[in-house]
Amino acid sequence: MGGNAIKLFAIRVLLLTTFLVFICHTLFAQLPVKNLVAAIDSSTTNSALEKLYIQTDRATYALGDTLWFKAYVLNADDLAGSRKSGLMYIQILDENKKVVRLEMVTIHTGSAWGNIALSDKVYRPGNYTLKAYTNWMLNYDEHYVFSKVFTITDNSPENWLINAGFHPIISGINVDLGLTDLLQKPVGLKDVDVALLQDKRVLKKDKLTTGLDGKLDFDIPKSTNTRDMKIKINSAVAQKATTSYLIPIILNPDESTDLQFMPEGGILIAGLDSKIAFKAIAEDGKGTNVSGYIYDSQHNQVAKFEAAHLGVGIFHLTPKDGEAYTAEIITGEGTSKSYQLPKVSKTGVLLNVTDHFDSDSLTITINATKDIAGLPASYYLVAESRGLSCYGQLLKINEQNTPIKISKAIFPTGIARFTLLDQKYTPISQVPVFIDQNDQLRVNVLTSKPIYSKRDSVTLDVQVTDTKNNPVQGIFSLAITDDGRVQAENNGSLLSYMLLTSDLKGHIEDAGYYFAGKMSSKRHEDLENMILAQGWVAYPWNNLFSQKQPTHKAEKSFIINGQVTNVFNKPMAGLTIDLLSRKPFFVKSIITNKQGTFSFIDIFPPDTASYFIEAKNKRDLPANGGIKIAENPVPVFSPSAEISIPPYLNLDSSHLKVIHNLATYKLEQDKLNGFKQLKEVNISARKVIKNSHNLNGPGEADFTLDEADLEKQPKLTLGQLVKEHVKGLNVWGGGLYRIWSERLHLIIDGTDVTVNRPEGFTPKQIADQYFDYYTSEDLLGIEVMRGPTGKSMNYVHEYEKDPMLAFYNESFLEVTTRAGKGPFYIVTPGTYLYKPIPFDVPKTFYSPKYTFKESVHTPDERTTIFWEPNIITDSKGKATVRFYAADAAGTYTLIMDGSDMGGHFGALRSKLYIK
Repeated sequence: MGGNAIKLFAIRVLLLTTFLVFICHTLFAQLPVKNLVAAIDSSTTNSALEKLYIQTDRATYALGDTLWFKAYVLNADDLAGSRKSGLMYIQILDENKKVVRLEMVTIHTGSAWGNIALSDKVYRPGNYTLKAYTNWMLNYDEHYVFSKVFTITDNSPENWLINAGFHPIISGINVDLGLTDLLQKPVGLKDVDVALLQDKRVLKKDKLTTGLDGKLDFDIPKSTNTRDMKIKINSAVAQKATTSYLIPIILNPDESTDLQFMPEGGILIAGLDSKIAFKAIAEDGKGTNVSGYIYDSQHNQVAKFEAAHLGVGIFHLTPKDGEAYTAEIITGEGTSKSYQLPKVSKTGVLLNVTDHFDSDSLTITINATKDIAGLPASYYLVAESRGLSCYGQLLKINEQNTPIKISKAIFPTGIARFTLLDQKYTPISQVPVFIDQNDQLRVNVLTSKPIYSKRDSVTLDVQVTDTKNNPVQGIFSLAITDDGRVQAENNGSLLSYMLLTSDLKGHIEDAGYYFAGKMSSKRHEDLENMILAQGWVAYPWNNLFSQKQPTHKAEKSFIINGQVTNVFNKPMAGLTIDLLSRKPFFVKSIITNKQGTFSFIDIFPPDTASYFIEAKNKRDLPANGGIKIAENPVPVFSPSAEISIPPYLNLDSSHLKVIHNLATYKLEQDKLNGFKQLKEVNISARKVIKNSHNLNGPGEADFTLDEADLEKQPKLTLGQLVKEHVKGLNVWGGGLYRIWSERLHLIIDGTDVTVNRPEGFTPKQIADQYFDYYTSEDLLGIEVMRGPTGKSMNYVHEYEKDPMLAFYNESFLEVTTRAGKGPFYIVTPGTYLYKPIPFDVPKTFYSPKYTFKESVHTPDERTTIFWEPNIITDSKGKATVRFYAADAAGTYTLIMDGSDMGGHFGALRSKLYIK
């Protein structure tokens, strides 16, 4: 039995002891508690929840860089390596929530690693969100999907940085902007186009000129909702798209502060003293420290509150029946702003958990209003952590409110949830608390020198022990970055995510703060306040005794599952299925079973992989059947409520220094390489669609997506492709698609489906059928012919009765399918072209080696100095890492995360010094 299993067994034994001590009832009375505890544990075992965390080498990249990552996929109950999934997915979403990258990654005993090339052919400067999940995780709350924001920048010195200020005035909002280049030189006397946007709608446009100091000053009209409003500015002289800038309107932080209140136990109850947590969030999504007073309905001051850390704090209040309470803060403008507290309940039960710093026990107090206290009804008090029951008691509530002492030793490290339930297992009060057993790993790194020289050989000796100084074998990931070229990331670690963040809802600001070194009284108090204020992932009590079958299956590995059916949709057994891959080249064969199904395993699709699948009968001829491939739909996640702050807006001094260094380096490199910026020249070759019915001839279209373009796209429907790539597409009158103001004809393999349509159907309804039916895998190309200045003339003469009248308001969308058989013939019978989600094939991080002093050498200006996703400590808890320093003097940030893959974590943040 492993150490982690032993600990869980010990918790079970202690739990049994807890029952004997606290439950002073008959055996019959004990059974419901035992049944409840058993149901909780059974639910956790059956659900087998997973948690996933990703460490990246940094949080800011330049176009063309590579993002390196390490993933830890763990069981939620014991935090050991996942026993459920062997495959995970990564989505990269841009600021418009569009998925620009989707890939699969193989999980090896709970960990995975890889890299993503941030090519300028796919990415543009801006903020991106990395989402990571297993298929099994999609059965549960979306909160468990890992999410992380990273930034891509363009370090060309001529790009702009913007300092923006917004000031409310009587007529609206005064905006002052300061524009500089990346070397912090003012963009003076520059003509710029300025537009005010609400979502994608233009509210106002103007052309302005910056002053010598790069400043702009203008007013925008008053609006009741500025959250969705942005200012777009770009040079009035045509430039590349990277010089277009979107600025969210962020007003005075105090004026726009969102103040949320969370009473301990969930509700305010008349006559019962309540601990109330609060969280103040500024418009930029970050915590802001506020102070103020609580008033009753007569405006009598009844309490005072003040944030203790990052906008979070607590205060006490004994509410009165029938009263309504208001919080008021004083804003920076000297005015007050009011917020309503939750309504007061006339009757109820209040659960309170007191956790004193450095105490070995918790104190539980249950208070109730007089109409409830003393009643014969029984209640269940249970505590669970990581989904496992750690404590249970059947009790009656009386007016004495005798405190209950519970040893912390029965809980693992992490968030424990205490819940009071009635006899119908309905939760009536719940309180979370963080238990720190001080049992996590100790990671220490010894350097071979206190200070290193440029290009010096660096040796790091890693030592990992437990709290008793015993050596620990584990797996760790290490990122070392140059502080002069990248802002060091400091928002948590594997440790803080698994033990804290993953069990709380919403964004946890500066999660690493709560685990920075030995716990102190101040940090313990801040952590307690934050947990109460944050809101937690609630336990699914409603489904406790009625387990639902999961919708999404756990995937041990990548499998191509399919079925062959005949024209009557009956399975075709005994067929030979050939799977052909061109890159890398291989052929596999299998026979369909009685259900007509087949499966190919042990396949690892590379990037942009595609497979030709063919079904053959016993005479080795193509079978006259249809092939269906089972695929998981790509999940669509809820958008974040936080405002995305552009990487060029309102930067602090440390960020400005980093950007200045990067821009200076790029300028020097351009001079060194003799690079001179030339005027942009657009050269476009005609794209020819194979087997196209284009009436103008090969390549003669106003817009074309060819086969090569389609292969680069994720698996999208025809409708998604058209709506994403065809400019001006819109719906008119609900029944017609248009390109700008021109009626759209949808033509598939030479057949105009929007004209030859059944009676009673609108052109849009017919088009939508095909838009939803075909996918990028089914198509060879898409062509657009516009009128009157475009290439629609031949189409008008072919499809319209009155060509001269129609020429001015018709456009044509020519779609060429692989089958070439016209509408609704996707592929040739017995064949299928399958393009799966690409696998990430891990590459090795390049780390240069300097064996001698070179008189002339290529500059080494690495941003990520070193990356290693798999540092494995031996039986003595040791490992050694070696690499070479780069050319820049200064400091490096070392970030190391890891686990013994048995429920314990280690995290290290330190510095290296280069002279």
